[in-house]
Amino acid sequence: MREMTLLLGLLSAVLSMGQDVGTLLLEKEIALPGVEGRIDHFSVDIPGERLFIAALENGAVEILDTRQGERTAEIKGLEEPQGVYYDSKTGRLYVATGGDGKLRIYDGKSLAVRETLGIGSDADNVRYDEQTGDIWVGYGNGGIGIVNSTGHNVGSVNLGTHPESFQFEQNGDRVYVNVPKQFGVAVVDQKKRAAVAKWGLGGSFANYPMALDDADKRLFVGCRLPARLVVLDTTSGRIVTSMPTVSDADDVFYDSGRRLVYVIGGEGAVEVLRQRDPDHYERVGRFTTAPGARTGLFVPAFSRLFVAAPQSLSLRCQRRLAVANRGELAPGFYALQLVLSWIVTEKRVSLLSRIIFIPEVDMKCSTRSTAMKSEQTYCSGYRKFCTGDLPAHVAICMTSFPFARPVAANCKASMAWSNG
Repeated sequence: MREMTLLLGLLSAVLSMGQDVGTLLLEKEIALPGVEGRIDHFSVDIPGERLFIAALENGAVEILDTRQGERTAEIKGLEEPQGVYYDSKTGRLYVATGGDGKLRIYDGKSLAVRETLGIGSDADNVRYDEQTGDIWVGYGNGGIGIVNSTGHNVGSVNLGTHPESFQFEQNGDRVYVNVPKQFGVAVVDQKKRAAVAKWGLGGSFANYPMALDDADKRLFVGCRLPARLVVLDTTSGRIVTSMPTVSDADDVFYDSGRRLVYVIGGEGAVEVLRQRDPDHYERVGRFTTAPGARTGLFVPAFSRLFVAAPQSLSLRCQRRLAVANRGELAPGFYALQLVLSWIVTEKRVSLLSRIIFIPEVDMKCSTRSTAMKSEQTYCSGYRKFCTGDLPAHVAICMTSFPFARPVAANCKASMAWSNG
C-alpha cells in the first residue's frame, strides 16, 4: 500500500501563498504514519486550527494540528469515510461513510459519537446550509439527504443519480450539483428541495469537483474527460469559457481575495488560474505535487492550500490474461465500445471513445486503485444508460465483441481512461 505525507497522511503538505500572485510555495509536510491508500474530503476547525481528513481506504478520519504540524487524533473503524464537515458553531463533526451509508455526528472535542443516521448507500459529500443550519449529504444513486441541527433526517432532494461536489449560493436559494452520469450540473431550489434545471458542459464529461464565485455569478466545474475547467454563468447556465487543466481533478477552489482558481489533479499538480474578470481567465502557474494527489482544502482564513499526496505511488498491477484461440473471447475479459452523441447548438456531434478492456477477475494491485474503481463504476453506469436511463439529447451505444488475442493492460492504462 502507498503511504502519504499531506501533500498527506501520508503526505500532508501545506502550501502557502507566495508574494507573486499565483505562486504556491511548499511550506511544510506533515507525516501521517500508517495511513495508506486513497484520501477523500477535508474539513477545518478554524478557531482550533485543526484539519479533518477522510482517509477512505484506511477506514479513519485523521485529525491534524495545523499549527504544530502533527496528527493529534484519529477516528478509526469506519467503513469508507468520504465526506467530513466540522461545524464550529456547535462543535460537531459530521462524517459520511460510503461503506455503510451512514452519517455519524461526533462531539468535536471528545470525538465521542452523538448520533448515527442512515443516509443511503455511498454516502459522500457533506455540506452546510448557512441559511438553515442543515447538513446536506450526497448519497447513492438517489440524491441528497438533509439532516437538521438537532440530528434528525428532515428531507431529501431526488436527483436520480449520484451527486458529486455541490455548492450553495451564499446570497440565494440555489444549490449547484455535479451529476456526471447525467453529463452536467443540476440546479436545485433549496426551498422546493427539487432540481429545477440542468446545464450541459459543452462536450466535457466526468465532472466531479466544483467551486463557486458567488459575487460574480461564476461556477467552476472540473472535468476529467477531457481534462478541462468549464466556467458557467449561474444567471443563465451559459458556458463562459472552457480551458485545459491538470488531469484527474478531484478538488477545485476559488480564492476570492486573490481572484485565483486552484485545481488539484491526480496527475500530480495543482493548476493555478487567474480570473482577470468574470469572463476571462489565464493560467499563471502549476505546482508539482505527486501522482495521485487529487484532494485537498483551501482555507482562506489560513491563506493556505492543503493537499493530500502519496509519498510513494509505485502501483504494480498484475493481470492474468488467458490466451484465446480461434477468435474466442479471452476468459475473464470483455471489450466495450462506447459511442457518445450529443447535440450542440442544434448540430449533432459524435465522439467515439477508445476501446476499453476491463478484467472481470484476477486483477490485483499493491493498493486498491481509485481509478480502477471509477472505471468499473463508469461501465456500470453506461450499462444502465443503455437500458434507457438517458437524458433525451444523449444516446449511448455499447457493443461487446470477442477478440482473438489477449490485450496488454496495466494500471496506467486504466487510470488514463477513467481520468479522461
